[in-house]
Amino acid sequence: MLKVDTGEFLDRFDRGPFRIGHDLDGRDDLFGLDAIVALAGRLDADQVEYNLGDLDIVSDPEAARTPSAGVLETIRNIDRAGSWVALKRPETDPAYGELHRRLVAELDPLVSAVDSPIASSHLYLFVSSAGAVTPLHNDLEYGTLLQIRGAKTITFLDRDDPEVLPHNDHALATEGHRNLQVPDAVLERGVPVGLEPGGGVHLPWNVPHWVAVGDDDWSVSLSLTFQTRRTQTEIELHRINRTLAGLGMHPRPVGASPAADATKHAVWRAGRGLKHVLR
Repeated sequence: MLKVDTGEFLDRFDRGPFRIGHDLDGRDDLFGLDAIVALAGRLDADQVEYNLGDLDIVSDPEAARTPSAGVLETIRNIDRAGSWVALKRPETDPAYGELHRRLVAELDPLVSAVDSPIASSHLYLFVSSAGAVTPLHNDLEYGTLLQIRGAKTITFLDRDDPEVLPHNDHALATEGHRNLQVPDAVLERGVPVGLEPGGGVHLPWNVPHWVAVGDDDWSVSLSLTFQTRRTQTEIELHRINRTLAGLGMHPRPVGASPAADATKHAVWRAGRGLKHVLR
């Protein structure tokens, strides 16, 4: 299903975005509008999120507004709804579960070769009106975003930019909302990647980005998100450091000392295990 340049994947993984192809754009049984409406009707309420798409790139989460129409009607009329819809974890539906398993099976050997095995993964299916914007945010997972219908542009910031890094670290440590607030001048340094049907892009983990659908047509895209054993550990370390700082301690930043990171993580996991045993 995926069309991957193995050499580029091994060289560029988590260092920056790079293109990936796929053959899912002809699968109307999964990604046609009728199929998506039917899927949305089968999913639980907490697996469906939808908002009006006229948002600023840097946007407070509270600014999001839900359309007056229900989600099924919004999807049916996505060509004129001015909205975007996210269907979360559709792999819980049998029709999409096999797709999820096949995508993970294709990626896991490559990911394991450069990082560590995929430890958890989910699908997200996005249906968006022309011109809809997903504001600047970061994801605590790697992503493989596959464009199926229409066009969109995803613009990446540098996660190591001094004006971005504090916002990223805060999001890692607090489990807060993923929308990020950065100065407008930072946005001018973004690197855009345009996507059309049959195209896709690798999203490094924890890299801030925003998405804008093209003005000419509505869009369907599928994202496979995943964490590896390494990224799960790094997220836990950021949250351990926040806990220690809250106790008045001054832990070393994550990555400054691999030995200190390993010790903190081992002690934390041992303590968590002991707490579970004593319940």
